[in-house]
Amino acid sequence: MKQSSMYSSRLCKIKTAKMFDQTVKIGLPLVCILGMVLFIILKLSPTSIYSVDSIQKIININHAKPGPRDRDQIKRHEYVDAACKNNTLGNTGNILVSPAKKLSYCIVPTAESEFWIRTFRYLNDESKGEIDTRDLTKLNSLLSRNLLRQNLKLYHMEKESDEIVVDATNKILFTRNPYTRLWIAYIEHMFLPDLWNEVGRKIVSFRKSPKQESLLCGNDVTFEEFLDHVLREAKSPANMKKTWRPVQYLCNPCMYKPDFIGKVEYFDVDAKHILQKFDLSILLKSYESENYEIDEMKNIIRHYFHLYNQGTISNCISRAGLALRLWTSFQVRGYLPLQSESALQHITERTFDVNIFREIVVNVYDRYRSSRYLWKNQHNKLTTHAFQEIPFRIFKGLTTVYEFDFKAFGYEMFPKQFLKIPGVPRI
Repeated sequence: MKQSSMYSSRLCKIKTAKMFDQTVKIGLPLVCILGMVLFIILKLSPTSIYSVDSIQKIININHAKPGPRDRDQIKRHEYVDAACKNNTLGNTGNILVSPAKKLSYCIVPTAESEFWIRTFRYLNDESKGEIDTRDLTKLNSLLSRNLLRQNLKLYHMEKESDEIVVDATNKILFTRNPYTRLWIAYIEHMFLPDLWNEVGRKIVSFRKSPKQESLLCGNDVTFEEFLDHVLREAKSPANMKKTWRPVQYLCNPCMYKPDFIGKVEYFDVDAKHILQKFDLSILLKSYESENYEIDEMKNIIRHYFHLYNQGTISNCISRAGLALRLWTSFQVRGYLPLQSESALQHITERTFDVNIFREIVVNVYDRYRSSRYLWKNQHNKLTTHAFQEIPFRIFKGLTTVYEFDFKAFGYEMFPKQFLKIPGVPRI
């Protein structure tokens, strides 16, 4: 309650400062009355999980007025605060820390999380002088050649000594709409061969009469089958695969108490906002949106053809077939335009060269980059279409599994565009 009083007093001072010029005209008594009303409202409101110091970090204390990004932060924290009032379950691990910058980041696995992982490798000087400090993206080539430590130290809030370290930092958390996160997880790990052996074969085994190739490869899992698998795993949510585990059991904001909540849907502006706040603007030029997307596609191509060359999937898909699936995945992400796959028409298994494939990807991206704003709509439409094929029973199950995530981060549980299919009944 003491913190609430301090916070109330601080807000009163801020309000008074902003209204000072008007005070002469309106009259001091009216301002004092308004201040008293504000104090009473705050005094009677439930205590926030955030301290006064944390609130000061949420707003931009270097400006006279909070900017648009600061106002977004305050709104996002209100959602988290409300969700945490009735939350007692969850886990928080997977936290990266930069002691020098007093920053921490809790990893919710997405393609975008790789940016922050590389950032923390950079902040912790894992290149050991091998790269230009202004070129963050070159960390990828070092990683691919095993010149950096692959295993980062991860902190866990359940461990008291780790909690002390993390609490002394400015904490970053990025979230994503649970539906979109599941769709991208399916594309990255089931449509693409990342988890065919580990998960795909297990999912196929639930079919009534699976084909032998499907049992051996797990290479033809449907989106609906994947979501059914997620619901089966959710009986023990803390043990779900991290890629689709609810944020509640990865980076529970009630425990982690993030100072900055970013959204993947606004990754560019949110990431820039954070980097600028902590004097890391030097990284912005190396990680503009277009650089990020090209870099990400190159990394994905490198990863999957490395997987292919290891022999774990070479009996289940050809190199040309893998290239076509990668192209489709880039279209789903909104990195390449639809109906651009004709650029691959001359690629055959006999003449396949991964370097040529990578050049074609970059060339098509460059050729159509002026229409990039349309590709985001393309991503949204493909996501909507995918969920429109899903039975309502699965939606109900997913809203139970990810209920906290929906509420804490302000996402809609039953998006109308996903549920409405004219003439098709829901099961």
